Amino acid sequence: MPNKQIVHIDDRELIAALRRMSGDVEKVLQAAVFAGAEVIQDLANQKAPGPHVELKLDPKVRRGELWCNIGPDKEHWTYQFLETGATEHEITGALLGYQAEGEDVVFGSRVQHPGMAAKPFLRPAFDEGKKDAEVKVGDVIRRAVEALGR
Repeated sequence: MPNKQIVHIDDRELIAALRRMSGDVEKVLQAAVFAGAEVIQDLANQKAPGPHVELKLDPKVRRGELWCNIGPDKEHWTYQFLETGATEHEITGALLGYQAEGEDVVFGSRVQHPGMAAKPFLRPAFDEGKKDAEVKVGDVIRRAVEALGR
């Protein structure tokens, strides 16, 4: 999914300390990453035209890091154009129908798209929620460390 905000944990000392405590580090870190990412996802869904922003754990683990991708689901891939905007361009195909706001439908094999201004929702959600996301990540890890100490 293009144009996603990414939440990740990269604190090798913390990971090493959790491993020394013999806890299920991967599970704790996944829960922490998801907790932080959900903060951003919730804000993005509030700012997007519909609640179609999802998060997925990135299956590629990079040297002690876990990544969670946040972005529109497959059915709402066009949300990427809200985030970045689009320049004027020609669309070609066998038979196309296009309707500009307040105008009649035009059919043909070529349509000139007028472009659109960006109306970002992912970046503002990330900027607004990153502090709360950090707190959520810390809460999950703190609870896991406290549970291991009992």
